[in-house]
Amino acid sequence: MQQQFTANFSDQSEAPVAIDGDTLVVASEIYVRSGGVWTLQQSLPFNDPRPALQGDTLAIGQPRAPSGDANGAVYVFTRSGTTWTQQALLFPDTPGQVQMGVQVKIDRDTIVASTQNGSFGAAYGAYVFTRSGATWTQQARLVSPTGGWWMGVAVVGDTIALSHPPNNRI
Repeated sequence: MQQQFTANFSDQSEAPVAIDGDTLVVASEIYVRSGGVWTLQQSLPFNDPRPALQGDTLAIGQPRAPSGDANGAVYVFTRSGTTWTQQALLFPDTPGQVQMGVQVKIDRDTIVASTQNGSFGAAYGAYVFTRSGATWTQQARLVSPTGGWWMGVAVVGDTIALSHPPNNRI
């Protein structure tokens, strides 16, 4: 069944999407489907968000802070009933402008967030965070062997795939 509807967000250069079951995230808006109809559940205050969704956990990558600096972060929200509440704010362990959150993926209690800027020693890569209870902890920093930034990320269980198309590397 197909449904077309008008989203409410504005000032977006693109509208990344994430979907899991009857929950859809478009840019910074969260929609739920009931009886075949999608309705807005909640709007979040982000510009240029990069969402990843699984069940009642939503990760929003923000490669740039609202101030314009490129530190990057991942905001983690959890849903209880119909309300999404921020559970964590994840930062990379490397100081500088790494633009973490260019791409974000989630699988169960693991979030992988790729970077776009090579502030950790002229190498680009991704950060891996895991959750225990309500606490997220950085577990790894994956550095590109080619010195290029990872354009695609995926995670399933304990397997993480990172792609670097300019160098034909995975």
